[in-house]
This record gives sequence, C-alpha cells and structure tokens, in this order.
Amino acid sequence: LGRPLSQAARCVREGGERSAVCDPDHLLSSADKSALESIMNAVTRAQLAVMIIKKIAPSYIQEVGNADAASEKFARAIHNHWGVGSRERQDGLLMFLAIDDRKVYISTGDGIMDRIGHSDIQRAIELMKPRLRAADYLRAIGVALLEFDVCLTPAGGTREINVATVPGIDLDRSSSSMIPAVL
Repeated sequence: LGRPLSQAARCVREGGERSAVCDPDHLLSSADKSALESIMNAVTRAQLAVMIIKKIAPSYIQEVGNADAASEKFARAIHNHWGVGSRERQDGLLMFLAIDDRKVYISTGDGIMDRIGHSDIQRAIELMKPRLRAADYLRAIGVALLEFDVCLTPAGGTREINVATVPGIDLDRSSSSMIPAVL
C-alpha cells in the first residue's frame, strides 16, 4: 500500500508532492483529482483521504469471506497504514471505493464519530449511488465529501468548503445543504 499523503507517486498522482487521492487504476482524470483535492484541502476539522480502485483482488475477498467484509477490512487497514488523521484527535476519514465490486466503505477516526455517525455515512453513500451508476466518480466522491463537511460544521458555524468555487462540481443552490445536483 502506498501513502497518498506523503508518497504521491505511489498512488499515481502526477505533478504533486502530496495527494489525498489514491487512484492506482486511473479511474479519475487529473482534473477530477485536482477538484477533489480542492474539496479535501478546504476541510480542517478532519483529515480526508480517498482510495478508488477498480476491483478488490478475488483472493482477498475469498480470504476474508465476502466483498463487504473485504471492503471494510481493506479500508480500515489503509486508514491505519496511511495514518489518516491526527493521532491525538483521531479525526481521519478515509473513503474507499471498489468500483467493479460496487463497494464503498467510509472509515472514520473515533474523534469524529460524534459528528459523522452511521446514518450520516449511509446518507452520503445514498447520495453517491446515482453518480456511481453513471460512472461519474468525481461527483460521487465530491457529493459525499461535501455532505461530510456539513456534518463536521458545528451548529451555527461556517462550512469550510466554499461550494461555489469547487471546480468541476455543478451545484443545486436550492438545496438546503448545497449538495451537488443530481445529474
């Protein structure tokens, strides 16, 4: 496993010294990765990382038992191996996607579980589904990251992501949480 936050080349991020987007199978364009980096770099209440792959190795799925368990185990291992989040604050969030397996797993540090709970994760994944079916991975990942920004923002606080300036994401301004529009 590479370390996308410190070894960008291992995670196929061209032209950057550091990256929080790991895409070894080249499912995202360079522009898509830059747009996601813009979103993730704006968030300071947590450290975010994304790994998107085409498929989990069938031998790993067989070893673990099933694709759901393999997704969870793999995502947690990546989260811990990469060191996503502050060790003291436990504020990391890793989004893992295995496209051909149709699996998404969100691994969160204990320090943000009070703000991003299971229902928030399920809502973000539901928002992702139509975009994933359309193979629009940028907007699928982007909508979930924006949803997590909403969850991380304290009541009455200011969101960290200026959604009006996120490149490559069309917005539905009528939405109360200003989540990217369904395409």
